Amino acid sequence: MRPVRLIALFWLLLTGALPTRALAQDQGLAAITSPVTGANVSGVVVLTGTATHPSFQQYELAFSYDPNPTDTWFTIQASATAPVLENTLGAWDTTDIMEGVYALRLRVYSSDGSVIETVVQNVRVMNAGPTANAPMPTSAPGSTPIAAVTPTLTGPVVSTLKVPATVTPTAPLIILSPVAQTTSGARPITSAAGVSGAGLQTAFLAGVRLTAVAFGLLGLYTGLRYVWRIRLRR
Repeated sequence: MRPVRLIALFWLLLTGALPTRALAQDQGLAAITSPVTGANVSGVVVLTGTATHPSFQQYELAFSYDPNPTDTWFTIQASATAPVLENTLGAWDTTDIMEGVYALRLRVYSSDGSVIETVVQNVRVMNAGPTANAPMPTSAPGSTPIAAVTPTLTGPVVSTLKVPATVTPTAPLIILSPVAQTTSGARPITSAAGVSGAGLQTAFLAGVRLTAVAFGLLGLYTGLRYVWRIRLRR
C-alpha cells in the first residue's frame, strides 16, 4: 500500500502543477522570481522569471527608485521578442548606479495591444560593502584593541636655545660725514651721534698737545731731580 500511496501523491502533485503552467500559456504571465522583494544585490544581477502570452509580442525590463512618486523608469536592456518560461529574463548591471533601494518591473506586450506587468520592490543595491550606518567593528576577532596613549610631562620643559653667558656691548658708531656746501659757506654735517668732524679733529689735537706737555713736564721734573741728587752728594 505504501508504494501505491507514493505514486498517488506524485500524481496529484504533477496534475496540480500542470494547470498552472497551462494557465500561463493560455492567459499570459509576467513574473520575476529572482531577485525577490527585500533582496540585497550587487554587481551584475541575473533576473529570472516568466514572460509569456498567447499572442506574445515582446517583453521589457526596467528599474526605478523606490519609492517612485514620479513613475520614472529606466530600461535595463533592449526589448526581448521571445517568450521565457521560468528561465533567465535578462541581466541588470548595478555597477553604474548609486547604492540605494530600487524597484524592478517586467512588462509583457501582446499583439492584441494588451499589457501585463509585475513589480518587485525594495531591492537594495550594495556594491561598496556595508552601508554608512553600519557600526564599525571594535576589533578584529582574536586581536587585542590598541589603547590610546596620552603623553605626560614628568619634568620642566628645557629650551634647547643656547644664550651666550656674556654679551659685550658695542661702542656707538661715529660716522665722519663730508662737508656740506651751503650758500652761507662750508659747515660740517654732524653724524647721528651729534659729533661734527671739525670738533673731533680739534679735540684730537688738543689731546695730543696736552699729552706732549705732560710728558715734557714729567721729563723736566725727572732731570731736575737727578741734578738735585748729584748736588746733595757733593
